Amino acid sequence: AWFVEGKSRAVAEGGFDEAGEIRAERFSVDGVWNEEIRANAISFAPDGSVASVRFEPPLDVTEREPVADALRQGPDPLSIVIAAARSLPDAATNRTAESFDGKRAMRFGWTCAAETEPFENDVYAGPVYECAVEGEQIAGFHRKYRNSNLNPPRPARLWLAPVDGGAF
Repeated sequence: AWFVEGKSRAVAEGGFDEAGEIRAERFSVDGVWNEEIRANAISFAPDGSVASVRFEPPLDVTEREPVADALRQGPDPLSIVIAAARSLPDAATNRTAESFDGKRAMRFGWTCAAETEPFENDVYAGPVYECAVEGEQIAGFHRKYRNSNLNPPRPARLWLAPVDGGAF
């Protein structure tokens, strides 16, 4: 918040195919950044390719390096998080996936422990799976900030707990 004041909301729509793979249909993000209202929406064709992309205000394509057509594929980043949580309680979960959000392509990797740990707070008590999630931008770099995007942050740590019906 020292440099950029912002809030956003992301929504992913779609489902899973018969093999349990992500079938992304739509992804949108809206919010306010430095008092400017922004929104983007992307829809995916049944084969996972991009059907449409919309940005408000319109995206200045000269600010970013282009994303190759082969990387302009679903799913979106939020669907990948949902799929990661859904893949538990496989033994040790170690997966990678690529996503496209309308302006950049990302590669995500996550590793989850095979065993649960006991956990307790004001809302939940029981077993949790600890997962490490890493993301790396692979295309669509902002030309002005490209070098700052090359040093990936430390992995995010997620703790996922089983709830009703075996979901996480």
